[in-house]
Amino acid sequence: LAADALILLIFGVSLQAVPFAERSLLFTDFEATLARATPTVLIVNGDLDARAMAGEAGFASAAASASVHHFQNTPHGVSMRRSAEFASLVNRFAAQVLGAAMRP
Repeated sequence: LAADALILLIFGVSLQAVPFAERSLLFTDFEATLARATPTVLIVNGDLDARAMAGEAGFASAAASASVHHFQNTPHGVSMRRSAEFASLVNRFAAQVLGAAMRP
C-alpha cells in the first residue's frame, strides 16, 4: 500500500468508500451550490493541490461571502492529512460565523 493509503486505513477510513463518494460528487455544480449559500463559507485547500487551487477563485467568487485558507506544503486531502489543524480551523471558523449570527 502507498503511504497515504496506509494512513487512511490506520485511522479507520475505508478506501472502498472513495469511489462511491467521488461518483456522488461528480456532477455536482459547486459554484451554483455556493451561489445559493447565504452564510459565509470556508474554502480550504492544500497549496500543492493544483487542481483544487486552479478552481478555487471561481468557487470563492460564486459565494456571497467566502473565507479562504491554504495549508502550506499540503497536497489534496488536507482534512485527512492534517486533521487536527483542519478541525481547529473549522471550529474557529464556526465559532466566528455562529458568534456573528447570534449578535443582535
